[in-house]
Amino acid sequence: EPDAYFDLAALLVAFALLGRSLTERARQASSESIRKRIDVRDRSVVLLVEGREECVPVHALNTGDRVVVLPGVRIPVDGAVVEGVSAVDESMVTGESLLAEKVPGSEVVSGSLNRTGRLVVEASRVRGDTVLAQIVSQFRRARGTKLPFLATSEHVAFYAALAMLGAALLTFLLWLAYGSDPKLPQATRYAVAVLMIGCPCALGFAEPLLNAAAIRRARELGIVIKAPEAVELSSQLSCLLLDKTGTLTLGYPELVEVVAAPGQSRERVLACAAAVERHSDHPVARAILRTASREGVAVPQAGGAAQSTWDGTAAEVDGHTVALRRFQGSAGDDLALQDCLRAPALKFAEAGEAVAVLLIDREPAGVLAVADPAKPESKSAVDELHRLGLRVAMVTGDSRPVAEHLGKQLGLDRVTAEVMPGGKTNETRRLQAGGELVGVVGDGFNDAPALAQADVGIAMASSEDITLEAADVALTSDDPLKVPLLVRLARRTTEATVRSTVWAFACHGVLLPIAVGVVPQSTGIQFAPTLAIAAALAGAVLPLGYALRLRRWRP
Repeated sequence: EPDAYFDLAALLVAFALLGRSLTERARQASSESIRKRIDVRDRSVVLLVEGREECVPVHALNTGDRVVVLPGVRIPVDGAVVEGVSAVDESMVTGESLLAEKVPGSEVVSGSLNRTGRLVVEASRVRGDTVLAQIVSQFRRARGTKLPFLATSEHVAFYAALAMLGAALLTFLLWLAYGSDPKLPQATRYAVAVLMIGCPCALGFAEPLLNAAAIRRARELGIVIKAPEAVELSSQLSCLLLDKTGTLTLGYPELVEVVAAPGQSRERVLACAAAVERHSDHPVARAILRTASREGVAVPQAGGAAQSTWDGTAAEVDGHTVALRRFQGSAGDDLALQDCLRAPALKFAEAGEAVAVLLIDREPAGVLAVADPAKPESKSAVDELHRLGLRVAMVTGDSRPVAEHLGKQLGLDRVTAEVMPGGKTNETRRLQAGGELVGVVGDGFNDAPALAQADVGIAMASSEDITLEAADVALTSDDPLKVPLLVRLARRTTEATVRSTVWAFACHGVLLPIAVGVVPQSTGIQFAPTLAIAAALAGAVLPLGYALRLRRWRP
C-alpha cells in the first residue's frame, strides 16, 4: 500500500503560512506604532499681502512672497528676514547645535524652527527648490536604490531545497538501478521520502516566530522595530554612524561653566546673570535660569532689562548696572578681561561653546559658557557599543571644534564635522562600499537620506516625521542606551534562530538514512509519514522555547 503524505504536506503548508502570518502581524503592529507618532505637517502658512495677513496653502507660495513666521513654527521657505529679530533652531537641517540669531538681512532655510520672535521672511526658493525639498528628494532616491534584504533562513532554505532535490534524484536513480523489483515504485517511494524528511517544517516559521517575539519584547523596552528583517541586520552591524545634536547631546543649550573673577563668587555671578535674563524667552536665558533654580540661587529683582538675545543686555540689579556681553575670542579685547577670566573664556570658545562676560558697573565679574552638552547616557552607550565590537563614529553638520571636543569626551572612533545634508548619505555609502554593515542614528530632517541608505536606520524619539518614515527602527525615548540594547536583543534573537535551524535539521537528519533506505530491512525499521510528522513537531519545540525566553528577556 503506498504511503500517503497528505498530513505532512498540510503541516508544511501550515508552518509556512504561520511564518508569513507572524511576519506580517509584526510588521503591521510596528507600522501602526510609527503612524501614531508621525506629526501632520503644516499645510498652510501666513502670507503678508499689502499689510494684511492671509492664510494660504504652502504650495501656493511664490518667489518674492513675504511669509509671517511666529514663534514655535517651522520656516516654510528659503529666504531672507526682512522684519523681526529671533533665535532660530537650525539643528534639524544643518546640525548646528546652538541657536542662530536672525535679524533683518539674515538668511534662513526651510525646516528651521523659529524659537523666540515674530519674523517676516521674503521667499527666495519655494516648493521643490528649497533645502528641505532637496533633502526629501535625497531620501526618496536613497530608499529607492536600497536592495531588498534576504534573510539567512531564506538562504538556508534555498540551498537546503537544492540539496534535497539532488539527494532525492540521486536516491531515485540508485534505487532504479540497483533496487529490487518492482524498481520504479520502490525508487519513487524512497525519493519522495527523502523530499519529505529533507525539508524541515520548522525552517519556515522559526525565524518569523523568533523575530515576532523579539519585536514585541523590543516594543516593551521602548524600541519599535518596523520591519522583521531589521532584527537580523541589527545583529550583524559592524559600524554605527551617530548624529550629534539631539542624539548624543541634549539638543538644547545648557549653562555648562561659570567662572567668577577675584572678589566675586560663582553664586553672585550666576544670580546677576539670571536677574538680567529673568524676563527673556531666549533659550540661552532659560538655560541660565534653569541652572540658578537647580542650584537654589536667589535671583534678585532687576529693572530696565530689555528683551534679550543675551548679547548687550543690561539691567539695574541691587543698585549696580549689570550687563552681559558676548565673548568672541580675540574680538573680546575691548572687554579688558583679566588673565584669570580670559584663559577660561578662550578655552570655552575653542571648544565651540557660546561664551558671555558678565559686567558689573562695566567691570568684568565673571564668564559664563553655554553649550549643547552630551546626554548623561551617551558615554555609557558608546562604551557598550565598543564592548559589542562595533566601531562608533559621529557625522555632524556642527562646527569642527564642537564635534572634536564631544568626540574626545565620549571616546568616539571617528568624528566628521561640518558635513552638508548629503554628506551623511555619502559617508554611509562609502562605508558600505568597503564591506561594512552600517547603522545610522539620527533625528533631524538632514538625517533622513542617510537613515534610508543605511542597512539599519534608527530614529530617536524626537525625530521629524520624514526621519521616522525613513527609519527601520524608532526609539520611544531619546536615550542612546537603547541603541546597544537593540543590538544585544537582535544578537540574542539571531543566535536563537541559528540554534533552532540546526536543531530542526538535526531532527530530520537522523531520519534521513531511513528515508534513503540504507537501514537494513532486517532491523524492521522502515520510513513512514508519521516519522516525518514527529520530526517536524520535534523541530518546532526549540524555537517555541526560545520565543518564550525572548518574551521574558531582560537586558
